[in-house]
Amino acid sequence: MIDDMLVIDAHCHASPAPTAGILKTGWGGLYQCTIEELLKRMDKNGVDMAVILPSGNKVFPEDVKILNDWCAKIAKKYSKRLIGFCIINPLHGDFSIKEIERCANLGLKGIGEITPIHHVPIDSPIFDPIVERAQELNMPITIHSDFNCPWNTPERFARLAKKYPKCKLIMAHMGMSPDLIHYVPDIVKDVPNVFLDSSATPELPESVFTRPVRELGKNRVILGSDWPTLSIECELAKIKVAEEYGPVHGWGYKPLTKEEKRHILGLNMAKILKIEI
Repeated sequence: MIDDMLVIDAHCHASPAPTAGILKTGWGGLYQCTIEELLKRMDKNGVDMAVILPSGNKVFPEDVKILNDWCAKIAKKYSKRLIGFCIINPLHGDFSIKEIERCANLGLKGIGEITPIHHVPIDSPIFDPIVERAQELNMPITIHSDFNCPWNTPERFARLAKKYPKCKLIMAHMGMSPDLIHYVPDIVKDVPNVFLDSSATPELPESVFTRPVRELGKNRVILGSDWPTLSIECELAKIKVAEEYGPVHGWGYKPLTKEEKRHILGLNMAKILKIEI
């Protein structure tokens, strides 16, 4: 805990990589990503629970099943600390729907991270059966967003959310752009089923935390780190700045309150996942 507040990191990656737990990421580097290392970082920083988004080869259905079986096993082993999501490939069609159902029965709590590597617009009909089934199973979906990627823009995210208003959609990275992130609250203000995940966002605490909370309410912003590529320490530092300092861009927002911080750190994700506090 931090300041007696529950802390849930809503965005971590891990993999059953065969080489001593080292995952070679698409960002061109090697990162230590064993579960043991994640738990150490969580303990060091006061993180109570973390969501695991499995990483690995999603080209072939058999590899998807391996990833999801592993994630379910890890989530069960560390049930008090880790929450498992399942990964799917939207191009797998009916297999993806059956895999979502299978993973729900395995105890996985959500879907994601769905990334743009498939080159499929997230508001296209290909995604409809996936989101519809997730909505029926009450499984949240974490989806990568990027203003500079034509497949996963925040605008497409909002259109998808309007089609499926009962599905909880987590917008990872808030579009990523330091020039455009300020507009995200305006884009999603009419879709209350969209939640903003702070992982891989710019170093703009007011735009990442303060303005979204004040424009959308305290229930729609969640803490995420994108570990192991990025660090939980950076996200916690941004929250600290948002809590301690006033307006930066002239919007006139006062610093985050303790109650707003409490919701960002863990209460919002706990509610999405139906975790009893």
